Amino acid sequence: MASMVGVAWYDPSEWNALRRVAPDAHKLETTHAEWLIVAERGINDLAAAGLQPRRIPVKLAELLAWCDVHRRVPDASARAEFVSQELRRLHQAGLLTPNVS
Repeated sequence: MASMVGVAWYDPSEWNALRRVAPDAHKLETTHAEWLIVAERGINDLAAAGLQPRRIPVKLAELLAWCDVHRRVPDASARAEFVSQELRRLHQAGLLTPNVS
């Protein structure tokens, strides 16, 4: 069985707010539409590599609360760890949606 991999999934309405608080905003796509193209390509690449990519919705308020608890800034590393923990939580709770690929 292929390994599941969480993929951060951002709502278009929160994209600009994420860019305002992310210390690495200069590395993020300028628009949500640009990010979506990159994210979809990443999902396809993960699936082609034999992994099971799962879209993990990221609500900015939840990410920032998690960062506060863990004394992290919402950079790429923290966002990835947050998504990984959410993937684990959803898997353990039986709440994962069917494969996205």
